[in-house]
Amino acid sequence: MIQILKEDLWCLMLCSFRYSMGRMTYMPSAVRDMYKGYKKYLLPEQRLQIINEVKKELEICERCDTYLGMDFDYKAWKNFVEEELKAEQT
Repeated sequence: MIQILKEDLWCLMLCSFRYSMGRMTYMPSAVRDMYKGYKKYLLPEQRLQIINEVKKELEICERCDTYLGMDFDYKAWKNFVEEELKAEQT
């Protein structure tokens, strides 16, 4: 097991999300799964930044009539935003 500073985890998570949005590979699902395991170590404002960045990208795609990755990725990103916003409110 390796240890990582919370500040480094935050940077890695944010960069991972930014990288994976729009990819047409396994990366979007891998990043979303990773987030579920590590979100407890992020500050509320950090979690909300990630959620809001995904939400913003989805809104851009909707205006441009495109997808964020493949069709199933787009749907998974939308579900991610809805689920995580709901979780943040509880």
